[in-house]
Formats: sequence, structure tokens, C-alpha cells
Amino acid sequence: MKSEVLVKHIAKELFAKKAEQIVILNVQGVSDYCDFILIANGSVERHVLALSRLVQKALKERHMQHVHVEGESMSDWIVIDAGEFICHLFVPHLRDKYRLESLWKEAKIVPVRMGES
Repeated sequence: MKSEVLVKHIAKELFAKKAEQIVILNVQGVSDYCDFILIANGSVERHVLALSRLVQKALKERHMQHVHVEGESMSDWIVIDAGEFICHLFVPHLRDKYRLESLWKEAKIVPVRMGES
């Protein structure tokens, strides 16, 4: 349950920084490499990069070890692997192109009240 609390907290932080179309998928029992997948859009590459840095800072503050980041050089699709969950940050047209949510149709969407702390 600890990872669900963390991924919800990060989703709320992303929302506060104007990330869009934030979705958390509970992939426990569907995927064997993580428990949750967080997917969100930034408006442009610079925004996606800023959102990535926000996620990394939040993980560092919680002493998360072994965080792996890919895609910052282009910043159109950044993947942050924190072990317990994976965060995908996209520019809108790439998210539409790859439709990651469709890969985990069996996953449950985790409800998050974004306006609340």
C-alpha cells in the first residue's frame, strides 16, 4: 500500500504543476515488474522535462533508491522507473500515438482526487 500512497502523492504534485490527463494504473497481477504505472502529459518538451525533475525530486526526498530515468535528452517521452512504479511523461501527440493505457486493459484505474492534499 505504501507505493500506492506515493504514486498518488506524485500524481497530485504533477497536477499542481499543470500536468494533464493523469492516469494511475494498478497493474498488480497484470505486470510482474511494477505495481503501478503513472502516465501524464506535459504541454511541450520543456514542460515534460520539468515534470520529470519534479518526480525525481519527490522520489529523492523519500529516499527512493535505484531510480532510473530515460528520455530526458529529447524530453518528448520520459520514463522514470522507481521500482514500485513506473512514470511515463509525454508530449500529447506521442501519448496519442503509443496509447500505453491500452497495453494494460486488465489494470484497474486508481482514483485520485487531484484538488485535495
